[in-house]
Amino acid sequence: MGLLTQNNPPSIKVRLAFYMLIIPVLIFYVLAAVGCVTSSAGVPDIFNFVYRDTKISPKSPGKSSFELRTGYFGLCVGIAPQLACIPSLGVTPDQVIKEISLNVNAARSNTLSTPNVRRLLKIALDNQNKTVSYVLLAAGFFFLFGLLSLLILQITLRKAQPKPNAARKVNILKRLMLSFLWTSTALAFGASFATTQLAKILQRTSTSATSVVAESLVIEQGAGLEALQWLAAAFSFLFTTGVAWMFLDAGDRQHSMRKGNSGSDDVPEF
Repeated sequence: MGLLTQNNPPSIKVRLAFYMLIIPVLIFYVLAAVGCVTSSAGVPDIFNFVYRDTKISPKSPGKSSFELRTGYFGLCVGIAPQLACIPSLGVTPDQVIKEISLNVNAARSNTLSTPNVRRLLKIALDNQNKTVSYVLLAAGFFFLFGLLSLLILQITLRKAQPKPNAARKVNILKRLMLSFLWTSTALAFGASFATTQLAKILQRTSTSATSVVAESLVIEQGAGLEALQWLAAAFSFLFTTGVAWMFLDAGDRQHSMRKGNSGSDDVPEF
């Protein structure tokens, strides 16, 4: 007998515990996606990398320096905590300077127009395109498709009078749902691992003696966004594992209900 049978369904507390995992997964995905997109409170602090150039703003004890932060889909420029942020996918350094200059004072606008800032912007935008942002986005969409398939599967299982092809439909929906959820989990882990590895490469490059920009460029990874994406992957794995266990014998139970209990009200609930 499998873990899930007609006489041994998961308890309400177990089902609720697994379904509650949906909330943090969605929150983690949203926070990871909006990092550095706007200047709203807390959003500029969600970033993949921060870039500083001592030629633009020399290091000074106790004083913040000019920096550039990049998320998956946004970019922030300025001196913390006064950062101007914009969506940055597909933009050029000149477009960034033009967009941000509209929202800053004349002094800061002149700083943005210097060759060193343009060089820093080009490096940051090139690296942003390497942070597999589309992979994380795909992971989020596959997770949503998995939730939609789960909803349809639940509706199918709750039908009081199953049709002759109900078992086949349930099995198809179950496989489709799990395919979406496992693909989402794999992509989330892949994006997280790739971003972590890229951070190590960039940090080694910026401190290498043979690097052209090593004299003035400093690159650091943002711990907040890295944690968010790993948490999204981990909670997605827990949720998918729980759903796979809960629906382990869903098709068999529907088939049994159709053959031997067509008049019974004992319909499995999830």
